[in-house]
Amino acid sequence: MRSKIITIRVDEETYEKIREDAEREKVSMSTIIKKAIDQYYTSRREAQLNSVEVLRRLNDLERKYQILLSRLNIVEEKLSGE
Repeated sequence: MRSKIITIRVDEETYEKIREDAEREKVSMSTIIKKAIDQYYTSRREAQLNSVEVLRRLNDLERKYQILLSRLNIVEEKLSGE
């Protein structure tokens, strides 16, 4: 895939952190920024997947709750008929 050039502005402190990391890892500042962007989107994707799993589990719990409620109503009806 062809890469595109983007321009960003960062404060001096952020710039120095990126520069230091790039120097320490012996890579370009662009590589550090690309890694950060990739990590951001990976985290977002994982968060979305986690949200789907939470909703699935909530739906499952709601279904089980409805079954228990239905059984409780049956027991209550039997007890009140005695």
